[in-house]
Amino acid sequence: MDALLKGYELTAARLLETLQSYGVLEIDCLGRPFDPRVMHAVGVVEDRGAPDGSVVEVCRRGYEWNGAVYRPAQVRVARRIGAAGPQEGEL
Repeated sequence: MDALLKGYELTAARLLETLQSYGVLEIDCLGRPFDPRVMHAVGVVEDRGAPDGSVVEVCRRGYEWNGAVYRPAQVRVARRIGAAGPQEGEL
């Protein structure tokens, strides 16, 4: 079973290297402020520890291809407990 797992890990690593060589990069979201240009908010989570408006969970990874958004990331965004909800046009 360990050999099978190691084989999967090596295959996944090789695939990521190949994608990167073609200019495909994962959009780094977790812990960063919500950016509507590269992310879609699929939920809001009330959280005491995370800064308001920061990404606390990545539901579906997003990718850029040669600097353009190929697929936006789908994320859940923190809202401080007791903070007012998003204004019209936000999230």
